[in-house]
Amino acid sequence: MLIERLFENLAVTVEPFSVCGVAKGWRLPLPALEWVTLHYVLQGEGTLRVDGKAQRLGRYTLAIVPPRLTHALECGREVRLKAAAPGEGEAVPGLQKLTAGPAGHSELMAACGRIRVTYGGNLGLFDLLREVITLDFSDSPQMRATFEGLLREQQAPAPGSRAMMAALMHQCLILVFRRLSKHADCRLPWLSAMDDQRMIPVVDAILSRPERPHSLESLAELGHMSRSVFAARFRESFGRTPMDFVRDTRLRQAAQMLHSGELSVDAIASRVGFASRSHFSRAFRDQFGRSPAEFRKVPVEAMAPAWGLSSGELA
Repeated sequence: MLIERLFENLAVTVEPFSVCGVAKGWRLPLPALEWVTLHYVLQGEGTLRVDGKAQRLGRYTLAIVPPRLTHALECGREVRLKAAAPGEGEAVPGLQKLTAGPAGHSELMAACGRIRVTYGGNLGLFDLLREVITLDFSDSPQMRATFEGLLREQQAPAPGSRAMMAALMHQCLILVFRRLSKHADCRLPWLSAMDDQRMIPVVDAILSRPERPHSLESLAELGHMSRSVFAARFRESFGRTPMDFVRDTRLRQAAQMLHSGELSVDAIASRVGFASRSHFSRAFRDQFGRSPAEFRKVPVEAMAPAWGLSSGELA
């Protein structure tokens, strides 16, 4: 299935999670962050407030908050007290705790953290999300085990903890996308595109053979649409043009090849579909901030997250 290939090639970057505790009658303001924010309720129940609108959060509910959206966690019917909003700060080892209200009196406990999920270079799968998604996972022991594992890894870091946390979050996302796809959720346009019989052969052709001489005309023909209809549908679903998606997929494949083999830059450029090394090198530098030769020399673990790639992809 096409969606299987998409999931197999996700790049997931996980920032350190915190355990947020909110006492009855208190509000915990949370900052607007560049990446999507997750809140998974471990204990109790409460409210997620965004732009004056309240969404109930029961135990084992997962809330997905779009990037750059200020929000707050609340507990109790009458909220009169507000804690200071935490700053982003620098990541420190161990499990961080954010509390609103007297210590030891938190009735709402949630695992909170931010993630970045990309495919095809810098294609963020949550970039087009404009409203909060809440999903009830009270029937999912898998989701509970996933977050327990995430918090355990962060509380006692060990060699490979970053990779383990990314793997656990990958599992979380698959559970999320499964749930959303069952209900034809339109808040993630690319997910609904996976069920569009016209789009499936197009995306499949790009992902499986990015080196082919794809063009707007050839891709529109694959989808049995006019160029204008196809271009509009693709941009609506993926937030970019079809040819931008082709380019980013080629560059992602090139990044993998640079770190996984001994092929020359010229050979890699040809294999991923670029007509010349100079064109490839310019596009690669624009995407990743370094030339292909420079990229090959940098340790994967040090730079992969900044490029929207996972270290597993480049191994």
